Amino acid sequence: MMWTCTACEFAANEDGQEACVACGSERPEEEEQQQETDAESAQATEENDDSVPEVVVIELPAKEKLGVKLMPPKDGVIDHGLAIDNINNPLLENKVQAGDLIVAIGGQNVDGMGFSDAIDLIRKMPRPLAISFEIDEVRRQEVVREKYQQNKDDDLDKELTTYAVVFDNGPMGLNLEEAVRYGIDGAVVRALKGQAKTSGMITVGDIVYKVNETDVLCMPYLEVMNVLRNATAPKTLQFVPKDKLADVQRVNSRHSESFRLRESTSHVKQKLMNNPRLVKDDGNDGDDNQSIAQLILDNQAATIKKGRMYKQGRVMRNWKSRYFVLSVSKVEYFKSPSSTTSRGEMSFLNHRCTVRSLPGTGDVVCRSPNVTAEYLLEIRVDDRRMVMACTSESDKKGWMDAVKLAIDASKTVNRTQSPGESLREAKALRTQRTESLSMDGTFLERNAGGRLSQFNYEAFSTPVVHVGVLSATNLTKSGSSVNALCEVTVGAETFKTSVVKNQRSPVWKQDNSASFEAPSDEMVVEIRIFDEHLFRATELIATLSIPLKSLPNMQKTTKKYPLALGSRSAGAVLTLSLEYVNKQKAYEEDQERGRLGDDLNSNGMMNERDEMVKIKAEAQMAADEATHHAARAQEEAHMLLEQSRQKAEAAMAAAREEQREGKAAVEKAMAEAARAKEEAEKQLAEAKRAQEEAQKLIEANRRIQESDVQGPSIYAVYRKMIQDGQSNEDVKKKMQE
Repeated sequence: MMWTCTACEFAANEDGQEACVACGSERPEEEEQQQETDAESAQATEENDDSVPEVVVIELPAKEKLGVKLMPPKDGVIDHGLAIDNINNPLLENKVQAGDLIVAIGGQNVDGMGFSDAIDLIRKMPRPLAISFEIDEVRRQEVVREKYQQNKDDDLDKELTTYAVVFDNGPMGLNLEEAVRYGIDGAVVRALKGQAKTSGMITVGDIVYKVNETDVLCMPYLEVMNVLRNATAPKTLQFVPKDKLADVQRVNSRHSESFRLRESTSHVKQKLMNNPRLVKDDGNDGDDNQSIAQLILDNQAATIKKGRMYKQGRVMRNWKSRYFVLSVSKVEYFKSPSSTTSRGEMSFLNHRCTVRSLPGTGDVVCRSPNVTAEYLLEIRVDDRRMVMACTSESDKKGWMDAVKLAIDASKTVNRTQSPGESLREAKALRTQRTESLSMDGTFLERNAGGRLSQFNYEAFSTPVVHVGVLSATNLTKSGSSVNALCEVTVGAETFKTSVVKNQRSPVWKQDNSASFEAPSDEMVVEIRIFDEHLFRATELIATLSIPLKSLPNMQKTTKKYPLALGSRSAGAVLTLSLEYVNKQKAYEEDQERGRLGDDLNSNGMMNERDEMVKIKAEAQMAADEATHHAARAQEEAHMLLEQSRQKAEAAMAAAREEQREGKAAVEKAMAEAARAKEEAEKQLAEAKRAQEEAQKLIEANRRIQESDVQGPSIYAVYRKMIQDGQSNEDVKKKMQE
């Protein structure tokens, strides 16, 4: 760049020269200032070129709405473009964002136009319509930041109950403490005096929420105190009452920093590795791991993650909402965030732990809000298993990462423990698990040790009964309806179906079946039908009891049961699907049927009705006679046993009297007493055998009576074969088939 000398008007002086080449005159100051101004203008122009907004024209097709939410100007007149607040049009996605401006509609500039006129123009102009959008990245980022802060403030204001106190100049009299022991960030009121006490609104334990509109709820304690010191008077402080601590904990868990333990662990490890006094040798890795393990042990009560998930029950497989708290050494679940008593826990230390993802099942987990079992994860600790359902894939991934972190931390601690300590802890855990199994084990586990048989009873699982409620008819009078709900109880377990609303004859299509353990066939299936009301108490409609003995074993049946509804209606019926599964009983019945089949083949074929009646009568007489003989045998056995006892006592007395006469007499008396006792026991055994034979005859008579009912249908084929002239051998072969 050149400058012109004012003395000699020489114009070839270069920019870096301070004096004129021709006359030696100094360069004038006005020229220097002008040159600097020109350079700054050029630089500003270059910067403005980089940030110049871009104008994009998008054409709306026929019958297409704009689909954007516009922000009206303050005075109703558009100064520069219509500001976009939200996009709800797939055509504009990834092209236009909140913060962009509409600068032209159909080629008409909107600057200076009224807001309502611009809206009418968009609505009335024919399609296709060209819309010009001004896109500015800086403006987009500002709008995103403003919306995020606004949403955050709105969420906090909606969720939290607060009150405000204004402090004048001078000491506030507010003594605060760190809120870490309450499980939150920020500051909590510890003591009151001065202005804080005279206000009459603040109580000890309240949480500081805002200081002059500055949100300090999720700030560390030191930052809260710094904001409080730098606030200008009068200071307006907002507080959250201490009884709303659970709400603050929920808000704090969402907005505060996550995984502080991971960051603090890596930070401490990095400090150890960078410490110049730490000797770096081959054996130093173990010391580093030991220091990390010690850090984890010192912080094993620290919370890694907490939040709400849905837990699946172990027996009924139903879902319940639970609030989970994951720490370094265990995971606990509570009924709600404000609960102080844990409903259960799983410890990671000194256990074999795994976490894995499960495929979704689509089952309904919760109806309000609507949650399905799509995002499942499973935690296993040794033989224990816990299945949880999350509400989204990101929530599931967050929980899986957090659990993996806790398991890895527990493994680090396990590797650094001494063998003796690990052995002692393992023994204690084994004892604890054994006691837990003895208290909480199933019926099969509790009785497995007491069975003495040549059969493998371990193959028989605990008997169960499957109950499905299908439908009900005529639960109320004609023209009326009920909100039907069924409650099924077997033993100590109870299951409730879903509610079928406004039906006289409801039909259950989902949430209508359950399985119950039935260790004894003396148990009863109890079913109660209710009419559920919204504004008054639920009304019991009917009850039904079904003994397990009445259900066929290993067979699924659908049966209709009549209901007694009093004056409500007539002809009410409940349709159930029932299946009683008792593998042990089925095995015993198969063995009994095999024995009966062998007896039937050896005795031949009974093909006539009169023979069946005769056998039935003889069996009944034999059974009665056997019962009579068994009773008499038992009475005689008792009498003999009593006589033998008396003889033994007399012999013992005589032996004691004759003890002085010699040892031989004593031994003879003892032997006689023993023989008398053995004879009595033999008599009793014979009586018992006679009674068992009588019982078998009675049972055989019962089976004959049962088969007599089915006689015509069973022997009709064989009778016809004999009438047709076929041989007895052919009939026997047919029966053996």
